[in-house]
Parts: sequence; structure tokens; C-alpha cells
Amino acid sequence: MLDYVSLSSLMYALSGFAVFFFVFWCGMWFIHITAIFYGKYKLHRKVPLLPQEMPYPGVTIIKPLTGVDPNLYSNLETFFTMSYPKYEICFCVEDDMDPAVPLVEKLCKKYPNVDTSVFIGGQVVGVNPKINNMQPGFKAAKHELILISDSGIRMKEDTLLDMVNHMKPDIGLVHQMPFTWDRKGFAAALEKTYFGTAQARIYLVANFLQLPCHTGMSTLTRKSIFEDMGGSLKVGRFLFPLV
Repeated sequence: MLDYVSLSSLMYALSGFAVFFFVFWCGMWFIHITAIFYGKYKLHRKVPLLPQEMPYPGVTIIKPLTGVDPNLYSNLETFFTMSYPKYEICFCVEDDMDPAVPLVEKLCKKYPNVDTSVFIGGQVVGVNPKINNMQPGFKAAKHELILISDSGIRMKEDTLLDMVNHMKPDIGLVHQMPFTWDRKGFAAALEKTYFGTAQARIYLVANFLQLPCHTGMSTLTRKSIFEDMGGSLKVGRFLFPLV
């Protein structure tokens, strides 16, 4: 009798595990298939231009910098060559001796028609050093739309236009799909694989299901949102938990 009860309990437990792993397997396939089809539908489409009679809203791009990352110069240069009529770039650096400063100055001289500003030293508004670094640039922002963009982000000529097109009146935040440019080394290969597979699937499926899931590496939002909550980026610990 004891052996029969023990065997029955074991079979019951194994059945439970089998059901769990079957549901998990089906869920993973759902994520894979949904991401593939939604990515095919959503990505790589031609960005429609805004009607000429509609004014293009100005955008302030805040670039927090510290040190020189691989491809930093070419990454930053893509922000100077975008096909968008009205934007400014605010570079935020903690120390004037930072090696990123000469690169920024070189680009500013190369593209004098682009509205740029360099802010040295941050302001302590919270525990996140990146948020503290960006605070002077945020306060000096000339435009309502704010693009917070990491140093490793690259832009195509129509990327900013695409993001602004998605910033509808009832939308408060637009972010980009993460993807890693080619770099040398194992860590770079691992990062590119991760952002191009597992992480990309999560964001695609979350966007398809309209779930709140975003990355703080490249985020377009409205300055008025922060002003309504105190006029500071210190709320970044809530809006940008990944930065």
C-alpha cells in the first residue's frame, strides 16, 4: 500500500512537471513566433514624412558622456547628420578633463550649423550618477520633446523623424529597439547576440501586447511630464530604471 501511494504521488508530481514544462515550451514558442511576425510587420518600413503644412516640433537631445567608448566618434557623428529640421544636442560631461570632450569639440567645429551645447559638471538630484550628469542639459533644454540618448546609440538619417512620428498626443514615451554595432571582443559579441535575440523578442512582444516595457538607452519623452513632477530628472529612478 505504501509503495502504491508513493508511486502514485511520484506519478502525480511528474505529471505536474510535464504540464508546467509544456506550458513553458508553448509560451516560448508564442514569444518566438510573435516577435518574428511582429518584427517583420513593424521594422524596416519607410518612414513617412510629416505633412509640410504641419510644423516640426523641436527636439532637445541630451547625451550623457563619460570616457571614450568604442565607435564613440562615429556614434556621435550620426546625430549631426540627421534629416530633421529643428533639434539641439546637449552634451553632458562630469569633468572637463574627460577624453570625450575633445571629440565633441571636433564634431561641433565640423558641423557648425547644428545647435550644440556642452555642460561640464552635473547636479545631484538623486542616487543615479547618470541622471545627475544630465540635469544641467535638461534644465537648459529649449524644446518640449526630450531625447535621452546613451553614448553607444547610433542614428539613421530618419530615426528621429520616425520617433517623433510615433509621439502622438496620447503617448508620453517612445523608445528605440536596442541593437549593438559591431565591436571587437567577446563581451561585444555577447552583447550583440543578447540584444539581437532574447532582449529584442521581449521588447517586440511587449510592444505587440501594449505592455509597459522600455529601455532607457534611447528615450523620447516630453519635458512637461518632468515639470509637472517638480521640474527635475530625479524622477528618472521611476521612468528610467535601467539607466
